[in-house]
Amino acid sequence: MPEFEVERFEGVSATPETTLLRIAGRWHAEQRERLSPPMLVLDDGRRTHRLSALPGPDDAAPLAGPDPPVWRAAYSAPAALVAHARTVYALDAGRGLVVDLPRPEELRRPQVAPPPGRAAAERRVREQDRLTEALSETQEQLRAARSELDRTRVEARARIAESDQARRAAEARLRDATRALERSERVARERDEAVVAARGARERLQRAHARVEQLEAALSEAREAAPAAGRVEELQARLAEATQRAAAAERAEQEADALRARLDQAEAARSDAERAAQAAVAELRELRAAHQQAREQARAAREAAEQAGAG
Repeated sequence: MPEFEVERFEGVSATPETTLLRIAGRWHAEQRERLSPPMLVLDDGRRTHRLSALPGPDDAAPLAGPDPPVWRAAYSAPAALVAHARTVYALDAGRGLVVDLPRPEELRRPQVAPPPGRAAAERRVREQDRLTEALSETQEQLRAARSELDRTRVEARARIAESDQARRAAEARLRDATRALERSERVARERDEAVVAARGARERLQRAHARVEQLEAALSEAREAAPAAGRVEELQARLAEATQRAAAAERAEQEADALRARLDQAEAARSDAERAAQAAVAELRELRAAHQQAREQARAAREAAEQAGAG
């Protein structure tokens, strides 16, 4: 909850029926926030009067924070109410924020007109005081602007650092996805080579089966024709050799089937790696855009500070 530090609370008689109440102070809070324009509350024990601030050069809505600027406001109150000894004063900034005030310091206007020669000098003194006060207010505003700029720079640097860290992490994930994609491409090439080898093994197996059928037919013809024992043994040996080749071809086809299964798995892994790489690229683009936006905000804050310092 913000707290109000009173620096000045004074009353000046404006007319016989009206008193001008002027207040100045600072609204302290842990975080920067803009409050509602405070109402000046006067209670004489019988009735509560709520007064709105008069229009002036300062913003009627005060800015609260750890290092707040001076807030000034003026209120027009009935002179009889201010003169009442029982009247108590408070500021009501809304949301239950009510601050008690001391009695205003009474400032009286001079009743005797100064000599003609002193009037111009006093006007010059008042003008000089007004210029001095305006200069002080400008310096306070400049200090507040510089403080705000420093906070903006710190926040911008923090956002840029976070953006850089996230960008580096995205680039690392992109490199990992690229390596996984390269591995999947190597596996795909091996799969293609295995498919070609499997086709060759299948063709050799088909030729071996055909050769076995031919040899079996020749052996049957030889047995029917009762050839010599040597010719029969030769055909049997050739038939056994062809059978062994056919078995080897079958084993090669089984190995080719196993390779095709492994390569299908590798193809699925490559698809996953491609999707991961695309997601990493999209994330990297977003992070680069956020990084550029943070740098532009920091540049804009720097230019605003330079303009404020020049002003």
